[in-house]
Amino acid sequence: MHSKIYLDCTHTYNSELHTGIQRVVKNLVYNIKSVSKELDVEIYPVFLKKNEFYKFSEFPELAVTNPDKVTIKSKLKKTYKYCKNLAYKILPEKLGSLLDSPKLTI
Repeated sequence: MHSKIYLDCTHTYNSELHTGIQRVVKNLVYNIKSVSKELDVEIYPVFLKKNEFYKFSEFPELAVTNPDKVTIKSKLKKTYKYCKNLAYKILPEKLGSLLDSPKLTI
């Protein structure tokens, strides 16, 4: 293996999100040895801190370091889901469908 890839994971490293791209990035890092072998390239996950990149081997458990952030995040998610469901019930069907896929025409 002569080629190297530095995978910038800064956003995923610093966030507590577990959606789409974050799951893909985390799975890639957790399986980096097999992916590197299959592609015949060395892959190094890195994150940016104070204008310098640092290598790492696993993502930090941010929820443990800041439990208040998780509590607020989960409360906001619940509030959002509640408001969205309420809007579906109150709004006419045509307006309610805009909540999922708004289409603007000019």
